[in-house]
Amino acid sequence: MLCPFCKEEILDGAVKCKHCKSMLSPNRALAAKSKAIPIQKVKSNSGGIGFAVVSFILGLLSLIDMYRVASSQNMATEFLQKISGYTPMTQDAWIGIVALTGISILTGLVGIRKGSDNNAAKGLAYAGIICSFLTLLIAFGLSNKGS
Repeated sequence: MLCPFCKEEILDGAVKCKHCKSMLSPNRALAAKSKAIPIQKVKSNSGGIGFAVVSFILGLLSLIDMYRVASSQNMATEFLQKISGYTPMTQDAWIGIVALTGISILTGLVGIRKGSDNNAAKGLAYAGIICSFLTLLIAFGLSNKGS
């Protein structure tokens, strides 16, 4: 192949003439670059870890909040000793606990689904879901104690 500017012999597919240093057609440059660097899709292994961490933290917070609510109303001692005549949990306490556990369970499920190939993400997500269910079990146990 000949350079269109200096008419010297150049390689086929050349982007720049080695003799006159002229750039050859832009379409050739793009074609040469696309052949030189193959595009590979890199799979990330970090999917779902953010949701799993949020689920775990919210699960722990819901357990801590359940303990705080139970101790503030002196319900933990009553529950353990099975003394009748307790003060039921307030509606605000129920709303907070149900909201925390609900969000924790939902983010845990998303973390499990998105982190299907990441064992750390799945483990944290399961831990958050378990903490949330424990919180709900304790809350229902405390609320049904007087019946």
